[in-house]
Amino acid sequence: MTVDFFNHETKHSGLSEGFEPTYQTQFSFKNGVDDFYIQYLEKNVMTLEFFVTRAQNAVKVGTAKVLLGKVLERDSTFQAQEIVYDPSGGDMGFVIGKVIYKMRMRKSMDEALRWYQQKRALKVSKDPSNAILATKQVGAMRSKVVTIQILKCLGLKSTSGKEMQPFFYF
Repeated sequence: MTVDFFNHETKHSGLSEGFEPTYQTQFSFKNGVDDFYIQYLEKNVMTLEFFVTRAQNAVKVGTAKVLLGKVLERDSTFQAQEIVYDPSGGDMGFVIGKVIYKMRMRKSMDEALRWYQQKRALKVSKDPSNAILATKQVGAMRSKVVTIQILKCLGLKSTSGKEMQPFFYF
């Protein structure tokens, strides 16, 4: 099995035998966490390729595309992804098996992720054509911010004659 991730060299596991091989391999990649890296994790996949050996040659038998966004969701449970065999190299392949895997970050990315989401939401909210998208992204941050600015209050009167002060209840 080989693994292609981000800007690292391709890594490979040791050989395994049988119709249901077990790979007890752990791959580790060290990366600096910045906006580009977080965006990469949101939008890209990690490619796993599976090979069999025939004589002295390795023959590719399938590919699995692992969604990297799961690691941003802090979902460290075991996941399954189909291994697809496609001799033509297009989208007409068929499933030959599944790979069971688990991904996690060695260190927490919570703070970097929070700043990234806030910057993205702010950037989108400044563009009036993206008002609907901004609402969705702020909701994705799992917190809602309501800003109320009172510029002026005129003619507020109460039935009891006391001075009124505006307030908001929600």
